[in-house]
Amino acid sequence: MQDINYIKHLNGVFVQFSKDSRLNPTHISLYVALFQLWNNNRFPDEFYINREEVICLDLANRAAEACRVAADQRGATIQVEGKDEIRILINAGMMEKALINLIENAI
Repeated sequence: MQDINYIKHLNGVFVQFSKDSRLNPTHISLYVALFQLWNNNRFPDEFYINREEVICLDLANRAAEACRVAADQRGATIQVEGKDEIRILINAGMMEKALINLIENAI
């Protein structure tokens, strides 16, 4: 693990991005997402990205269930709708945390 000043790092990266006309918003978004994962892991020299096939509806239901008590306390209702056949390859744990954050912010 190294000491990283993430603001200086990101500023430097954005300067480099501005010099490369081949990059588009997708490239930049991917870099920022990977940087966040690197940051969450405390800037190790290497880290692994784990993806698994997840049924979106199951993931949404787990996140909703994790927030149900807080929603009940605030008089809010959480309703999940979707199709079982929609599947994605993601890091399920990270996506569940992101969904929980979104739900918590909404209630």
